[in-house]
Amino acid sequence: MKTPDFDKVKREAIRLLSFQEHMFELAVDVKRLIFNKTVIIDSLEQYAWITGIDHDYETHCKLYYGLQNGCTIRAADGTYLILYDDHMKNKRRQNWSLAHEVGHIYLGHESDGPIEEVEANFFAAQILAPDIVIKTLVQSGVTLTEDFLYKQFFLSREAAGRKLHYLRNTLCSQSSPLEEAVLDVFSRAIRSELAWYLHKKQRVNRE
Repeated sequence: MKTPDFDKVKREAIRLLSFQEHMFELAVDVKRLIFNKTVIIDSLEQYAWITGIDHDYETHCKLYYGLQNGCTIRAADGTYLILYDDHMKNKRRQNWSLAHEVGHIYLGHESDGPIEEVEANFFAAQILAPDIVIKTLVQSGVTLTEDFLYKQFFLSREAAGRKLHYLRNTLCSQSSPLEEAVLDVFSRAIRSELAWYLHKKQRVNRE
């Protein structure tokens, strides 16, 4: 019986993160990621305006593709087009949905079955809240809480809770050499976060 390949998922997420330029904050904006595949992220509204499709067809796409969670269309030339609903008010969910769709692309999924969905969600969690970054912060004195993950990594409450549960069981695991490249990408964001955290802690102690 086939099961999710979490090792492969984490490896692919790490490779994509290591391809990035320096991050200045912990929260990852998926729309600003640099891809080594031909991936275009755009709103359905912008896509409709460029292609000239009418409002009825735009509505059809939202219903047909389940666009409340984002969708990916692969063009004949191999280009991946990720569409999202720009009217979605929950930007945390939107960002997660885009990371989820990127996961489907980088994991080579051909369908949206249960296993593929689990893998894409795990990919999103690794992209938006990299294990090695969180481990480094915790080892430097940051207290790991659901609220911390929610605020600093721009996760939903549900995603932050799941990530916290996962990390409690994996914080002591050994990091891979590839993850060191991710640390370099996030080095400025980590230094900034630690400086802010220390300042906040000192202020609380004085009070």
